[in-house]
Amino acid sequence: MKPGEIRPIVICVFRDNDRVFVAEYDDPATGTQFYRPLGGALRFGEYSRECIIREIREELSAEIQDLAYLGTIENIFTYAGQPGHEIVLVYQANFVDLRLYETQPLRCQEDDSSEFVATWKPMDDFRTGTAPLYPTGLLDLLDRNLGTRIHTDVTDGHGSEKEIRDNPSNPCTKEKHMSTDPDFLHVKGAEIVNGRGETVHLRGFCLGGWMNMENFITGYPGHESGLRAAVANVLGEAKARFFFERFLHYFIAEDDLRFLKSLGCTVVRVPFNYRHFESDDRPFEYKPEGFALLDRVIGWARAQGLYVILDLHAVQGWQNGGWHSDNPTTTALFWGQKVFEERAVALWEELARRYRNEAFVAGYNVMNEPNTADAKWLNRFYRRVTAAIRAIDPHHILFLEGNRDSQQFHELEPPFDGNTVYSSHNYVVPGLESGKYPGTFDGEVYDHARLEQGYLERTAFMREHHVPHWFGEFGCLFTDPALEASRLRTLADLIDIAEQYGDHWTIWTYKDIGKMGLVYADPESEWMRRTRSVRQAKTTLRCDSWIERHESTIEGLIGQIGDYVRTVVGGNTTGGAVGDRPQQGGLPGDWANLNDTLRWAICDGALSRALLPAFAEQFRGMNEAEIDEMVQSFALSNCIQREGMAQVVRVRALEG
Repeated sequence: MKPGEIRPIVICVFRDNDRVFVAEYDDPATGTQFYRPLGGALRFGEYSRECIIREIREELSAEIQDLAYLGTIENIFTYAGQPGHEIVLVYQANFVDLRLYETQPLRCQEDDSSEFVATWKPMDDFRTGTAPLYPTGLLDLLDRNLGTRIHTDVTDGHGSEKEIRDNPSNPCTKEKHMSTDPDFLHVKGAEIVNGRGETVHLRGFCLGGWMNMENFITGYPGHESGLRAAVANVLGEAKARFFFERFLHYFIAEDDLRFLKSLGCTVVRVPFNYRHFESDDRPFEYKPEGFALLDRVIGWARAQGLYVILDLHAVQGWQNGGWHSDNPTTTALFWGQKVFEERAVALWEELARRYRNEAFVAGYNVMNEPNTADAKWLNRFYRRVTAAIRAIDPHHILFLEGNRDSQQFHELEPPFDGNTVYSSHNYVVPGLESGKYPGTFDGEVYDHARLEQGYLERTAFMREHHVPHWFGEFGCLFTDPALEASRLRTLADLIDIAEQYGDHWTIWTYKDIGKMGLVYADPESEWMRRTRSVRQAKTTLRCDSWIERHESTIEGLIGQIGDYVRTVVGGNTTGGAVGDRPQQGGLPGDWANLNDTLRWAICDGALSRALLPAFAEQFRGMNEAEIDEMVQSFALSNCIQREGMAQVVRVRALEG
């Protein structure tokens, strides 16, 4: 540290009962021995959470979990005869490797390859003044924040680690799982309450397109892993990593959560792709980068007093056939495949281990929009993942969705866990199709009463079993300016209905390129300008067929193919139910819905994949500065706010 310089540093406290893990140092000027938790200097452009994860890896070659911020200490001191001044950010965490709680002393290494010793010391040594603990004020901070025990997975005389995990009556387990934090949420009857027993209403947005990219949200064709491969093919692996790292940096930042808080929101749902945490070629090995992203957004949310719902949106093996599960096909391979189920359960175990002590995590949305022809597989997975999480974390809420994209609940088993919320998704016709609301759509009148009727039908399971309901996804298309007022009224009515029944809600989605979002990239921004030609081709070819609901030439061509096929097989060209017998002498099959199948296979499948190389080609030759400037298009300060939508939310969230 240079004379006269104030240095920001980050340290991390590890505790086991009343022991604390500290490094031993000697002041060369006085010969005095003192102790300090592990950590180091914060680098420019590095978040403090990222810094401490890096420091522990460098100094101890160890991974950490359950990372939580405790506070900041200003430390003015003298070392080696020289004055020093530090701003110290203090975190607490647990070691992933339980052997580190049993081994001491441990040899550690500084950046310059010099070695130092770290050891477990009784807290009473510092309280009695037997040994000095720095920075000054740390002991008081620990006693205020840390109770008596953080790490509890070692045996501590109560049996093996496995026995502790598997036996809820074990006194060590009971102590570990007990939550006294007033901000922790839990289910009480049909309500969600905090640790003070106060009813909490979750109102907010889904942060779609961030940790699980979606084609219509940012404009690329196809699915996320295909996009990443195409960009790497054009830019090279190193520059592609930079591309997506900067995208993640700008797309959701602290300013975004501060803005949502200003609207009265109380929660954000964070959809994520399993690929941020695990690679298919290295299953059950977890990447720290994914957890660092979650740590970052949870930290921002905590600072704003917002809760976070962790949402596994794209599951190993694909839980549905949609683009939003990063599925390049239309087939969900998750169901009935043991290896995919094992990996999904193991990932939730890892997430539960890391966030079980985080009060501002509202809970775990264990699978987005499951879609299986046989609900027994869904019920089995829900039972299994619940048991696995509960062995580690009994106090966070679990959020379970219905089958068929969270629309059907009648085949679900009755509620079997007392701390579970059920979630439905509902994208209503007036929010998607052309036409004014209230009004007639395809021969049916839609008004407030009709929306309420559909809402109650979809949520009958929750009312029957007297459990909380979270309206997890709903939203409107804003692609036609002439329909904006109609869309806003639809959105307002849906929120009002949810509020009428005391339900919780999150709108899909917060940010995009102008399709559904509360804020969206400026049409004249560098991202929108550079990607315009391929996006226009996507629109013409209806590659995002769920979003692009306009009349198109390709729709007519698909209809011709469907009609021709039905002529060949003797199927009914006027439509009918799945499984209906075709015209006399025809072949059995779902010919009435063939056009939908063809549209998904051709527009969302083959044509989208064919456009991926062209989309990536738009970035060829860009340097890092140009990439960084381009993806700043998604920074909140550069986006446009949909003021009417903000007002709809503000009125209902702040006054709800």
